[in-house]
Amino acid sequence: MVHGMFYSVLGIGFLVSIGIKWLFRSYFQLLILIHSIEILFMTVVCWYQFGLLTLMPLTALWIIGMGVIYMMNRFA
Repeated sequence: MVHGMFYSVLGIGFLVSIGIKWLFRSYFQLLILIHSIEILFMTVVCWYQFGLLTLMPLTALWIIGMGVIYMMNRFA
């Protein structure tokens, strides 16, 4: 139950942040920096609650986010 809520909050937060980043899609390096700091912050906060279970989902979100930011910048 708790893990499902954790993953849904991560997913919703990720989608909202990508939506906000769409407004600033022409600033490629800034978006990369903000996205990396955001994922690192979520990793630190979530590590104390769930431990190693957070590493792979957050790594996947980081990789997906990098791909989305690259595509947004490429077609901006």
